[in-house]
Amino acid sequence: MWNAAGIDVTQSISDQSTLITDLYETNFEVSCFSNGTESDDPDIIWYNALHSESQTNYSGYATPEMDAALDAGRTSADESVRVEAYATVQRLLATETPLIQYLSSPWGWTVSDAVGGLVALPNGDFAPGDAFLR
Repeated sequence: MWNAAGIDVTQSISDQSTLITDLYETNFEVSCFSNGTESDDPDIIWYNALHSESQTNYSGYATPEMDAALDAGRTSADESVRVEAYATVQRLLATETPLIQYLSSPWGWTVSDAVGGLVALPNGDFAPGDAFLR
């Protein structure tokens, strides 16, 4: 797939400890790694991956604007502040592309139009408590 796009790729498969060491030492050009996030809270999903002071910001991405947005989203209990903060996070993700989040789920959902509220979580599942009949 990468070769078809004109990108020369050499794959390397390693054990978990080597992968983690390579991530911490930024000894990679591209890495596939799961953070195991099974939440719909953007703080849990993005803070560790994108905040400049996070030990698991493997990309090394660091901007004051992203840090400020992540800090505002993490520390505010005001929903409107959190919505604005994570809208900034999404805008920066879209314009600066510090990482690409890839999600693949083995699950498929077929749902009647009479059911609403099913929003995919990062793990491809959904929160059944959010479902409702229209």
